[in-house]
Amino acid sequence: MNTINIHRKIILTLCLTYLVFGFACNGDNPNAPEPGSGTERFDVAKIARWDGNQWHSLGQGVTNSQEFQNNPVWVNDLIVDDGLVYAGGIFERANNTTVNSIASWNGSDWQGFGLIDSPGVLESTGIVPIPGEVKAMVISSAVSFGKTLYVGGSFTATANDLTNLIESNNIAQFYLQLGTWDRLAQGVNGTVNALAVNASGLFVGSNFSAATDNNGAQVTSTNHIARWSIQNAAWASVGGGIVGSEVNALAVDNSDVYVGGAFSQAGNISAINIAKWAGNHWESMGDGLEGTVYDITVTAGNVYAAGQFFTQDFENFYLLARWDGSTWSFLGDAISPGGQETNYLIRGLSLAVNGNQIYLGGRFENMGGGTVNHLARLNGNVWEDLTGGVHNIGGEALTGVKALTISGNDAYVGGTFSSVGQ
Repeated sequence: MNTINIHRKIILTLCLTYLVFGFACNGDNPNAPEPGSGTERFDVAKIARWDGNQWHSLGQGVTNSQEFQNNPVWVNDLIVDDGLVYAGGIFERANNTTVNSIASWNGSDWQGFGLIDSPGVLESTGIVPIPGEVKAMVISSAVSFGKTLYVGGSFTATANDLTNLIESNNIAQFYLQLGTWDRLAQGVNGTVNALAVNASGLFVGSNFSAATDNNGAQVTSTNHIARWSIQNAAWASVGGGIVGSEVNALAVDNSDVYVGGAFSQAGNISAINIAKWAGNHWESMGDGLEGTVYDITVTAGNVYAAGQFFTQDFENFYLLARWDGSTWSFLGDAISPGGQETNYLIRGLSLAVNGNQIYLGGRFENMGGGTVNHLARLNGNVWEDLTGGVHNIGGEALTGVKALTISGNDAYVGGTFSSVGQ
């Protein structure tokens, strides 16, 4: 009996056991803070909204139950669509509802996706299914029956019902109108870090070496990046793939796809950590960036990249760079290395652009001579804090603000933090 069939029986057994002994598959969560808002510091659970003046919790945020209390909890990605906030990461609960690493917030409550007693994405390596990890999300309207939510990360299965667990292999799609999960052929053979979609299909980036078709065959030249044809339901190469260690970021501007990560070559051209796929060929972006790229956004003809980028003499590094179509320029503070690399997160930096204001999140307590607490806004040439920022991010190397998106006047922030405010 294969792992997926075993888990069908386990999920059914667990839920029947809960019913027999008076428990529920969803219930009170002692780890969840009470909802709050204001400027003074208060507790949140890995996610919050800043309205330009004060902070607001999103219900009780995302947590784990006591059963998974020793497992990590954080938010990796946030998107806003049709008034809903979608959060993806690694967590079991949103409010008191089991959601398994992906949920949507409607302004008053959290909702999961898929089977009510085992929604979201599952990591099927143990005897009892545990939440997988979502690292990237994107929504497309390319199918005739409504919008599709594409989800990438590190997971092996999704569930529509107790007898229909779907082997997903790190990437899956959820039909929002139908309310069901589906796979993308046989997925990819490594963790998915980034997703982006345009008229030509869904672009997937990571550290995988290949995408796999419906017959189990690896698709040629899909190392670190691949394209899923939404119309043909098939994987394809993106110009021969990427030569390097990983792709962390994808952003689209009409037919152009900007790709960032840690690599030296895109297709057959030299490209240092960032490149542009122009629809049918790769283009370098000047001399690239001397440092790993962790996020990209495109607005008003400019490409913004977040990471830890060294100057040519390696005397300083910056966290933010801008490409105007012909030239790179650094934005914000020049930081002298001298051991400072560990004080400024070099992984998981997230950025969002709102008009002329640039929001940057990561792991950095100070910016522009002032204390910003891991979250800042660059307004012209001045760094501003967001009403005290975020706190209690944890001491591990990958902690801090990991997700950031702007909707109107609101900034939605996710990561490893457990309080916000001054």
